[in-house]
Amino acid sequence: VEVICNPSSKKSFDEFTPEVMKQTVHAMTRGSVVESLAINVREEENYRQAGLVGRGKAGMEDTIYIAQLWSGKNSIMAVEAELIGKQSDEADRLFATILKSIGYDGLKKDNQDEKDVDKDKSKDKDKDKNKNGKKQTQKLNK
Repeated sequence: VEVICNPSSKKSFDEFTPEVMKQTVHAMTRGSVVESLAINVREEENYRQAGLVGRGKAGMEDTIYIAQLWSGKNSIMAVEAELIGKQSDEADRLFATILKSIGYDGLKKDNQDEKDVDKDKSKDKDKDKNKNGKKQTQKLNK
């Protein structure tokens, strides 16, 4: 597995359209892949991801090749992964674990930001309840 991540910019993000992402992922496979499946592109608010799975040869051995390109507003990442040789459950599990660990890191931050906003809203509601509760208590005490 090879992962390369570099700083990027909003301008680069805008230039890496889904079509450019497809072309780039396809170019990453040259010389490695004999047959590839369709290139999938996913576009979210803060990132785009293109990827393909292919079958190839390394000498006499069969390979499974995966290429991914991630483009965000602050970084760009290329991932190339290749399994070579006979099928092995242990290798498959390790390969899957590695690939599952790769993704848009901003999701954690975005989700945390949403939780913080929800938490703040909840605090504001509690404050309103407390204010109303105090007013009611003060009215009852008068």
